[in-house]
Amino acid sequence: MKRFCIILFLCACAIGVQAQSNPKNIIIVMAHGMGYNHVNALELSNGSQQPLLWQTYPVKYGVTNYPAYWASITEAKDVSKYKGDYHIRRIWSDFTYTNAMVVDPAAVGTAIATGKKSAYKAVGVDIDSTHLETVLERAFSLGKATGIVTDMALSTSAAASFAAHYPTCDSSRTVFNQLLGSSLYVMIGAGNPQFENNGTTRTIPEYSYISSVDWDALVQGASLYDNATQAQDIDNDNVPDAWTLVQSKEDILNSQAKRIIAIPQTFDALQYKRASSALVQNVPLLSELTQKSLSVLQSHTQGFVLVVESGAVDYASRMGQNAAIVENMQELDATITAINNWVEINSSWEESLVIVVGTYESGFLSGMDFSSSAGHPDFYTKTIHVTQGETGEIPSMKCNSTQPTNLLTPLFAKGVGSELFSHYTDEEDFVYGKYINNSEIGQICMRLLPTPATTPKTPKNIILMINDGVGLNQIRAANYYTGKNQQYEQFPVTLFHSTYPLVSSETVNFGGYNNSYESTLAWTNGLYLRNRTNATCSGASGTAIASGTKTYYYGLGVDINKNAVQTIARHAKSMGKSVGVATNIPVSDATPAVFFANNVSRNNAPEIMRQLIIESKADVIIGGGHPEYDNHGILLTNPDYKSIGGQEFWEDIKAGATQYRTPSNSGWTEVQDIDNDGTPDPWTLIEDSIDFAKYAYEPTPKRVLGIAKVESSMQFYRTGIDKQSVHFDDLNSTMPALWQIARVGLQTVNNNPNGFFLMIEGDAADNAGHQNYKGRLIEEMISFNTAVDTVIAWIEQHGGWDENLLIITSDHETGLLAHPDLDTDSSMLTHYDIIDNGVGVMPGMKFYATHHSNQLVPIYAKGAGAELLWNYADEHDVIRGKFLNNSEIGQAMFTLWNGTPCSVVNNRVMIVKQIPTVELLVGRDTAFSIINDFYDDIEDSELQFKITTRPSWLQYDLTDFSFSGTPLSAGLFTVKIIISDGKTSGASIASETTFTIIVRDVSSIQDVANTKAYAYPVPSSIVLHVQNVEAQSTLRLYNTMGVCMYSKHIEATSESIDISSFAPGNYTLEVRNANQTITQPIVIK
Repeated sequence: MKRFCIILFLCACAIGVQAQSNPKNIIIVMAHGMGYNHVNALELSNGSQQPLLWQTYPVKYGVTNYPAYWASITEAKDVSKYKGDYHIRRIWSDFTYTNAMVVDPAAVGTAIATGKKSAYKAVGVDIDSTHLETVLERAFSLGKATGIVTDMALSTSAAASFAAHYPTCDSSRTVFNQLLGSSLYVMIGAGNPQFENNGTTRTIPEYSYISSVDWDALVQGASLYDNATQAQDIDNDNVPDAWTLVQSKEDILNSQAKRIIAIPQTFDALQYKRASSALVQNVPLLSELTQKSLSVLQSHTQGFVLVVESGAVDYASRMGQNAAIVENMQELDATITAINNWVEINSSWEESLVIVVGTYESGFLSGMDFSSSAGHPDFYTKTIHVTQGETGEIPSMKCNSTQPTNLLTPLFAKGVGSELFSHYTDEEDFVYGKYINNSEIGQICMRLLPTPATTPKTPKNIILMINDGVGLNQIRAANYYTGKNQQYEQFPVTLFHSTYPLVSSETVNFGGYNNSYESTLAWTNGLYLRNRTNATCSGASGTAIASGTKTYYYGLGVDINKNAVQTIARHAKSMGKSVGVATNIPVSDATPAVFFANNVSRNNAPEIMRQLIIESKADVIIGGGHPEYDNHGILLTNPDYKSIGGQEFWEDIKAGATQYRTPSNSGWTEVQDIDNDGTPDPWTLIEDSIDFAKYAYEPTPKRVLGIAKVESSMQFYRTGIDKQSVHFDDLNSTMPALWQIARVGLQTVNNNPNGFFLMIEGDAADNAGHQNYKGRLIEEMISFNTAVDTVIAWIEQHGGWDENLLIITSDHETGLLAHPDLDTDSSMLTHYDIIDNGVGVMPGMKFYATHHSNQLVPIYAKGAGAELLWNYADEHDVIRGKFLNNSEIGQAMFTLWNGTPCSVVNNRVMIVKQIPTVELLVGRDTAFSIINDFYDDIEDSELQFKITTRPSWLQYDLTDFSFSGTPLSAGLFTVKIIISDGKTSGASIASETTFTIIVRDVSSIQDVANTKAYAYPVPSSIVLHVQNVEAQSTLRLYNTMGVCMYSKHIEATSESIDISSFAPGNYTLEVRNANQTITQPIVIK
């Protein structure tokens, strides 16, 4: 089976580097107001009918829908409005937080249409009012037809954000005028100035949504509209293509016009605002209009993109109308079903993509037991779901709000390209599981509609440089002291990224779900950045950058479920590239290790080291962590071999072994064959600074393990003169410089014509932040900057920027370095920036913490594919502007090399059943077996089992889970079983379970000669009847070895026991209750 799994893995790698298939047609369905409970309500009402078609779609995730800015951008900017955030712990315990979101159709439409989160009411524009390219505009540029269908007024709809660009949808007539000048082929929606919502004609037209000039032009079939807007030439015949206006249901459904604008005979809603329960007969349903749009667009040979929108569920939810919620969900279902049927009849899932998404939840729909005043997550998760209802009836449910909420909404997708959604699932909700940002829907659609101008160049090499613990002020500190800025500050891509983990605690629990960066709090709340609650550690941030997946504090190369995740380094190796890491701290530390190791905790250094050396296919690993030297580089009298994997392991490293006496935690002992020549490739160890200097320029051995002669960081912990001042005259001369380490790494990986991935880390600025050492900080910053300059020079001599991509960033900020007067008012807005005191003078600055902070950190990029990072920067900070998540750095690197981020390479074995308790007697020889179906491995891998805790008298054979031994004393004993995978995974992501052995003293069992309990017949029946016992007794049947073969608590005074499966022999029946324990011999023949 192991061989079979490996073959599958190699096939998957081969598939992963193929070009993405792009859909001919894309259909996006946006349902305002629809949350998970709205879908539940529809399913309950449908009852035993067929399940919803879209519920069977293979792609199902949650979606966040908050805008970046919670006010109109036409107003003066207000720092208190930059509240874009989805904080899981607060969502599921703080109703006020969840119910406070400010959002509207235009804002969510802009996010989905452009791939960028913007502002409340913004129509196709960024926060600064810059026009953003939309999915429909991209599609039109590729020769596809485009259309929008909505049951709302066109000019205030989310669909308008796909074809218009204006700071606010409040200027609805201007927005509609822009729609008339768009390149759409079909446009259907409400806003008819001549009709009421019940379908009756107005005495006086109401031009709220359409200007009278535009309306008259449409009626006349003109091609010139208000504001000198000209109809577009959509077929390139150099003639403007005027819109054909149709209004009645019959005219709309039967029109054969080239370019249709259908505005049914209703004011601002199709059906759902009508006064009567009966449908307005002359107004089509959304499902009918969608089918009409498809019939118009399907004739275009290059395909089409259609946006379908419903506001009906939103309206009913705000009004708290349960019956209307179900009715409007049914019409939405009919619309989606019509789309599904069109694909299967007129197209196929191999050429079309359908996306269904709730754009925001409205009403805070819940079960009847929910209370908005309760703040306990257990109460939330048990009462919020709508689960009670009968077929054809309105489910038992209630709306707790009259507005949109910040709850996740469901997304469903099927068809070509739908697999890309998994590439963006870097976070996981406590209740609803994995989710994406709504803006990422737009990013995916843009990826599926590539143009030469938007397709990033693929780099041959990626060099990732991480300056651990560094924020913008740390960079400024070195710049001010040296009097010069850095080359990388002028790179074409200059952004920021957030660093928070998914779970900020070392164990995954609800209280740790502090996955949050809120711009308003970061810049106005004096404690927000000082509070450790939302901060990450290097293990979690490194995992995010390396894999594209956020995880928990201290998690290393694993997701929150402790599955081993794929990393960009491993993916690069699967492409035939060379890979490595180079750092100035121990190689088993979090940031370097995360690219090749998987462990439940970054603190398990011995396990991590063994996996790096034996299991990884790295070409080069360089760092500190020498077991025989201290922090000052002085030889130890008593070496400490623990962190290096043990003395025996270190001896094998020094010997250049291919077989190690101490296995990795996955049970491996042989090093890897890194070049697929069939021979394991041993490491060549280099320790002396002279060797680092040599290999910085000369050809290196095939596989380099560099361990500098220092316990930890190479210079930071030296005794030195003064840690608060900058000194380069007291450096430890036996240590290699970071720039040399970087060059050795480059020399090693550059031997491969397929290219390479190399991570270079400067770690000690992080230590300076923890210790609040200003001098050491600037020293380490200068060291890192020198290494960057070295790498830039290397790139320019080796293929240049067309072949290489250089990314420079940090994993987090440490120490909260800020202006010395920050304490006066705690305002980051006014007292964040440090003071430039001139060259050679310590800048005016102060550390305000000794731990990591949750502030945004800079990211710089240059070279092939660097511009891709802009696509991921979909959020907005009040000061820093555009920013992305740290996990999106990993996603971008995977995308450039056609990989799959957010993916698992080894699923943790699941414990699915509790092993029953075993009861034994003191002094009796024992043999028993436990159940063998207590675990499940979805990958069907070759597993390894290990007992780590057991009583000394217990022997075992895990091939059949049999145990034997003679208990020496009474008591409770625990047996712990560890299950690990033989694949490269790191055994500390293995699963564990326990079972209990109860050993009783024979003397504690009271033999009663004249018992009132009778068991019969003896011995012929296959049923043992026990009568005349006290109620509330426990019956147990032991064999002669003291093994409990049967146990049951009974409430009656009699019981019948099936003994047909029992082996013949002597048994003891024990009857135990609160008053006494009695026994009786039983013979089974």
